[in-house]
Amino acid sequence: PPRPVRGILHALTVAMCGAKPDERGQLRAQRGDTYEVAVEPSEPLREEIIAFLTSIRFEIPSETDGKEGIAVLRALEMADDGSSHHSVVPTALA
Repeated sequence: PPRPVRGILHALTVAMCGAKPDERGQLRAQRGDTYEVAVEPSEPLREEIIAFLTSIRFEIPSETDGKEGIAVLRALEMADDGSSHHSVVPTALA
């Protein structure tokens, strides 16, 4: 989760990750450098409503449209359906 940094700002720690084949050709997870991204705290629903009202008031196209929203809902529904049919067992990465 975000943590306080210098007053009102928060920071998220981002880690560069990837996979690289080992000597047997199997992919192994790798974690690279990390860095912090400063963000201002906000309440997500409030920000969405402000963006929506601003786009209407000033006739600015929204960043996403209804088609993209439907695609997101379908993807979430598929993920939810899939999670009820499969069990996921977390394993430690070497």
